[in-house]
Amino acid sequence: MSRFNILSFSEQKEFETPKELTGDERKVYFRKNSVINNLLISINSSVNKVAFSLMLYHFKISKKFFQINMFSNKDVKYISHIFELNYIDDQCFLENKTFNRYKNQILEHTGYKAFNQEAKELIGAKAYNLAMQYIRPKVIFNDCIKLLLEQKIEIPKYHALLLIISNILQQYKNSLLKILNEYLSIETKEWLDELLLFGEGQSISKLTALKGFYQSVKPKEIKFNTQDFEKLQKMNDKLYPIIQSLPINARGIEYFATIVMKSDIFRIKRREDSDRNSIYYVSVCHATWYFSGDIIEIC
Repeated sequence: MSRFNILSFSEQKEFETPKELTGDERKVYFRKNSVINNLLISINSSVNKVAFSLMLYHFKISKKFFQINMFSNKDVKYISHIFELNYIDDQCFLENKTFNRYKNQILEHTGYKAFNQEAKELIGAKAYNLAMQYIRPKVIFNDCIKLLLEQKIEIPKYHALLLIISNILQQYKNSLLKILNEYLSIETKEWLDELLLFGEGQSISKLTALKGFYQSVKPKEIKFNTQDFEKLQKMNDKLYPIIQSLPINARGIEYFATIVMKSDIFRIKRREDSDRNSIYYVSVCHATWYFSGDIIEIC
């Protein structure tokens, strides 16, 4: 199974590296003033002064923290020049203790908060709310970033956010499966599995047969549509009471139904039983609404 990701490799690289500045942008962002000078007074070495300055300037740009070896050589040279410091190469690296001390000083100076446990819980609650609405993971990711900025909280590393969001998505899925396992009887599970079987004299499964819909208004086609609708209605009557116990909305039902509509029968069979049942359940409900709407429109 492939590893879950939200951003592409190139997007991750962009997210995890400082903004690449032009010469004009450096003149705008890297301005020497008395406030910066006062912050640098307690720092002795030239290397650490350059590191602190770049951490501060780039935090103001991206609300993220980076080690000094991640900044471009041009940024390092520019800062060294304006503060009249000895030039250092871009392979320098701050010890964790020093890096965290500078980070806390910058957070205090800018009025921002660290990405701590409280921030993780805030993001978790936001992600869970969006997961219940079946919002795409990338949209959830961007909305979580937006929330952190609104709350003046530093932006953490990509994988810190990825871990929270992936855990929340799995947690939400588990909550659905738990309820389904509690409410779905053995009899119900059996006829759900029967949808994967091929009908007598047919080359397609019963589930595949229910995917089709005749657009014609000829009596014969309307009859076929009505028969399919009656089958779906009976299924829905058995399953609908469970939906009231599930933390799922119409968007979520449509999401699962789309998986079934676009998947071949053999791919669905390969899914785990609990996962397969959850998809069947919600897709049958959605299909019933879909067919009823079209039949009413034709009539």
